[in-house]
Amino acid sequence: MVFLLLGLLTLVCGAGLKELRVDDRLRDLFRSQNDDYRQLEMLQARFGADDNDLLLLIESPSHLIDERGIAGLRATVDRLEQLPEIARVRSILDARGDRKVGRYILPLIPAGDADEQRLERARAEAAAHPLVQGQVLSADGRTSVMIATLSGDISSMAVLQPRLQRVRAAIDEVAREHQLQIGVTGVPALRSDMTEHIQRSQPTFAIATLVLSSLAALAFYRSWSALLISGIGPVLGLICTMGLLGWLGIPITPITSIVPPLVFVVGMTDSVHLLFHIQDELRRGRSHQEAAMNTFSEMWVPCGLTSLTTSMGFATLMLTPLEAVRTFGIACAIGTAMNFVTVMLSAPLLATTPLGRRLGLREPGSRFAAWLARLVDGRHRVLAVAGAVATAALLPCWLSLRADNRAGEFLPQNSDAARVLAATEQQLGGALQAQVMVQWSDDATAKEVVDTLRAVESEVAQLSFTSKPVSLATLLETLPTEHGTLEEQLETFDEIPEEATAGLVHFDSGSAIVRASMRDVGAAAALPELDRLEARLGELQRLHPGWVFTVTGTTAVSYRTGNHMIAELTSSLLLAAGLIFVSLAVIFRSLRLALAALIPNLLPFG
Repeated sequence: MVFLLLGLLTLVCGAGLKELRVDDRLRDLFRSQNDDYRQLEMLQARFGADDNDLLLLIESPSHLIDERGIAGLRATVDRLEQLPEIARVRSILDARGDRKVGRYILPLIPAGDADEQRLERARAEAAAHPLVQGQVLSADGRTSVMIATLSGDISSMAVLQPRLQRVRAAIDEVAREHQLQIGVTGVPALRSDMTEHIQRSQPTFAIATLVLSSLAALAFYRSWSALLISGIGPVLGLICTMGLLGWLGIPITPITSIVPPLVFVVGMTDSVHLLFHIQDELRRGRSHQEAAMNTFSEMWVPCGLTSLTTSMGFATLMLTPLEAVRTFGIACAIGTAMNFVTVMLSAPLLATTPLGRRLGLREPGSRFAAWLARLVDGRHRVLAVAGAVATAALLPCWLSLRADNRAGEFLPQNSDAARVLAATEQQLGGALQAQVMVQWSDDATAKEVVDTLRAVESEVAQLSFTSKPVSLATLLETLPTEHGTLEEQLETFDEIPEEATAGLVHFDSGSAIVRASMRDVGAAAALPELDRLEARLGELQRLHPGWVFTVTGTTAVSYRTGNHMIAELTSSLLLAAGLIFVSLAVIFRSLRLALAALIPNLLPFG
């Protein structure tokens, strides 16, 4: 009957494995209901999200503004625009120079058949152009970036990965023809590499966990049958856990990808306790059936309490406002509960089968256990005091730890997208962006907006990890008129050509953006400077009543949320410790016993 119940449970839960999906969307990792995420959504609604943007890093053995380089750039753009997967391509070829014909501003990059004098002038103009030099063209002129926006919905890996393959095949062909090196990064490419890494790593982690746990159990029990009895329950618990996640629609994310090995290890600890008790019963002369029944009746309460307190610890994570952390807590709590059920049913039951015939013939780990008992016996007070002192001494170390996270930390080191990301940082100051959204008051004039954007640019320029910031004010400096620049003559925004506003200003909402390329220096290095930037912008906001200045963007929000996630985990851990202490005190009816059970578990946190 128990076999039937266990098999039915595994079958029903395991059927959910086919419903299990991977959620690799980077933005979902920091989805929450706080102001940071709402500001990010507002920014992306007005100025566009980067979820579909591929960043192409183009490297040439010579300057790109020469006959061969320009031909390669145009061939790359033309080839990409021919692909149905690409909605739009932005490159240095879109940059405008300082000449115009009528209302048409001539491109900075000349046609491929231009003479050397024209090319030399274009190189000089590019070196002085604030939207080109250090933004889309490196200092030596041999490296440039393009943005290729993928069309349609690419939330599914089944859609994204074939599109990426076709894009890479197309640019590889152009690179060979024009002797260029073209790498691909950006959010879609990073997502793809991250998902492939998770899919490859999960079986590896599962196998490594299984092998290492099995070797440890085999060395302890010195019996293959004992190994199978102790291992089957956790394996069934893992199957049931992942199947339930599938049925409940809980996806595998970069955070929940560690759930399978964690769940297996938690189940293995309960299984070891049960098997040790079964062998002890057998050595006392009990039959296999009596040993199994006695073990179940005597161990279901302590094992149940262990699972309950563990589940309570994970369940406290559901109090955090961060969806990714809540999902992790739910998954771990489910895994702990399922392991308790499968291990408690399987281990005693399997001990009554032919697998259990040799149980009790050898005393597991007898020499080690005897040595450990001799070590503790007579020294329990000294060891208890030493443990308490060590915990207290290490507490300042724990409190002094700094949270840190980087955008690329989920990527494998051999990832092509990660390599291109690093190369972009080296050549152009970074592929990430620091962004400030400026929202002006209804009575603001066009010149006041431009002057204020320049002031914000000056503040952003003080960041140590960014390149030169750009905004609508920067672009207006480069747009020629009959007499001077457009900025000098600007009265209303109606005078600004359409090409000057794309991605930099949103007139309907009265907002603009100041952005700068930045290196992935990590939250610990970036956030203090970003906080100081916010303070300086607060002073600017006091000078402009009705205006709003917000440091936002995917990078800033991901840094903040990553650190907030770590802080939430710490808070949840402290809450869990308190709840577990109270629960143990109530169950044991003793504060001393509850404290004795809690302190050893606090020591590792130092």
